[in-house]
Amino acid sequence: MTDNLEIYNFSWALYPRRIHIYLAEKGLNIKSREYDPKVEKKWPPPEVLELNPYGKLPILKIDEENAITESLAIIHYLEKVFPNPSTKFYTQVNQ
Repeated sequence: MTDNLEIYNFSWALYPRRIHIYLAEKGLNIKSREYDPKVEKKWPPPEVLELNPYGKLPILKIDEENAITESLAIIHYLEKVFPNPSTKFYTQVNQ
């Protein structure tokens, strides 16, 4: 079910890191595109701008027409789609 999902992120940044922790706790394996603005010739890259006009990461690309561009919204979406196992992270965020 995760085949069509893809995460666009910086592995070292705060909000994308939140997604990495959540995915590890859930045991979800979602395709990932890693970016480093220090390496990119132009920031944001066109494919990032296409999904988020602000050029911010993380982005969860759901399909060709839909993407979520905020870390907590990504977590809420994934928790609804993959409710088990329940995670400590999600419980703490929703208190």
